[in-house]
Amino acid sequence: MTDIETIKKEFVKQTRELLSSYPEELGRFEELWDSGRLREAYVFVNDTTKKLGLIPSLENRKTDEDFFWLYMH
Repeated sequence: MTDIETIKKEFVKQTRELLSSYPEELGRFEELWDSGRLREAYVFVNDTTKKLGLIPSLENRKTDEDFFWLYMH
């Protein structure tokens, strides 16, 4: 598995954990991700996190940063 695949897999895992109490938002993320709209999914997660006032864990923030620098940037 490539580094980007590992990071993508971890990003999904962390996002599922972060949005586990918000099934509607998690469903929307899953739709975007499954349709290959990874950039939109990333932006959606960031916007949703801010909108809901969620505080990501340290591990979640690290994964977010890794995904951003390897895929979004």
